[in-house]
Amino acid sequence: MSAHQKMTPLALTVGTGTPILSQKLHWIEGTFKKGNAVSVPDILPSKFVECRPFKSYAVGSLYEDGRILLTHPDRPEMGSHLIWQGQACD
Repeated sequence: MSAHQKMTPLALTVGTGTPILSQKLHWIEGTFKKGNAVSVPDILPSKFVECRPFKSYAVGSLYEDGRILLTHPDRPEMGSHLIWQGQACD
């Protein structure tokens, strides 16, 4: 498969038979505000190791699939920040 073929979005047919383009995410992140629980699909791994926090958060968790969860127990108004990057998006 050539580099061009890897970068070309795939045309998909969903339901009506009308082709649509699919895209691949290489980075997605967001903050769950105070009071909103972080909810991810049950099929994702729950095992993690502590990692160095950043973005002013105090606690970092690196999960087996590569996602990172950042929290700050002393500042709940910051919420929980979830990052999927690179291989974690595959």
